Amino acid sequence: MTANLQLQHSLIDLEMFLETNTDPAQRFEAIDREVRHVESVVTGWPRLARYCQMVETEKLYEQGGYKTMTAWLQKAAPKSERSIRDYLALHKNLSPDYSESDLSDMPLESAKFIAKNVTSREHRKTPNVRAASKEDKADCVNDVREELPELHLED
Repeated sequence: MTANLQLQHSLIDLEMFLETNTDPAQRFEAIDREVRHVESVVTGWPRLARYCQMVETEKLYEQGGYKTMTAWLQKAAPKSERSIRDYLALHKNLSPDYSESDLSDMPLESAKFIAKNVTSREHRKTPNVRAASKEDKADCVNDVREELPELHLED
């Protein structure tokens, strides 16, 4: 079963479960599990980028009958293609300086800020900048501004 069909199947199962089950504890557990799954997908941008990079580099899309990466992405993720392209670019920008684990700890908006504004590899190695990259964007900006005043970051 493909991942998309499995996801559709699991959502249908959840809907059927919620329609037929009235036990509040079980309903909460089912919804909680689904919310946590969605959260892991939303915050999993580095993993998604790495997987898509593998598809592109190894031309794995050909195994699915697609002639190009774009053709595959447009079919596999039509509503997310642009975001996935952004994740790929962000991952390529940051991966020389941050491990997969570090990238996974970065909120997407903070990662975008670091990629755009902290371009020096030496600056990215600074412990305070590394710590800031794991914070929400507002705190990240403030901490980077404090650590690297020479960047003259705009408000």
